[in-house]
Amino acid sequence: MSKASGGTRNYSGNPKTMAKRESEFQAIVSTGNYKDSYFDKSGGYYVVHKHHNEIADPNTNKEMYAAEVLAKKGYRIYLMSEMSYITGAKKSDGFKEHAVMDMKTINSASAYKVENALKSAAKQGAEVAILIQNNKAMTKEYVKDQISMYLTHAKGNERGNLKEVIVVGLSGNVHRRKL
Repeated sequence: MSKASGGTRNYSGNPKTMAKRESEFQAIVSTGNYKDSYFDKSGGYYVVHKHHNEIADPNTNKEMYAAEVLAKKGYRIYLMSEMSYITGAKKSDGFKEHAVMDMKTINSASAYKVENALKSAAKQGAEVAILIQNNKAMTKEYVKDQISMYLTHAKGNERGNLKEVIVVGLSGNVHRRKL
């Protein structure tokens, strides 16, 4: 397995792992519960549950873009049903590998945008927040400052179980930060 920056995984040189991942992917897709899917030559993939919320405007919500970028980097992304059995309760978007994740598209670089996105992801029970850059003002320095603010300001359920932040850039680069 070769490893690049941003937690990239590439299993193409490991036939046993590739066969296992492809078999796993085919078993998931064959259930009929998924409306979209993609398997990459790196061994990463994404699946989109048929009850996952539709993307109203792909210019302002980049979930599918991030799912494909992460799949190409070797991650397994599961965009699950967002239907809640409790009125008013919010659910996370799905799973990254086996960790509960929530995706947030960042359309502006305002004073508390990323901090509030992280608090929201934590309140939804996410262990991993995936931030999707949709604004050039969302620089690496801006994100680092916002994560620091979140770690300083977040209290109680605003902190939740959040353990990792993954940033998917407009260029397709992926950066990870453990919390």
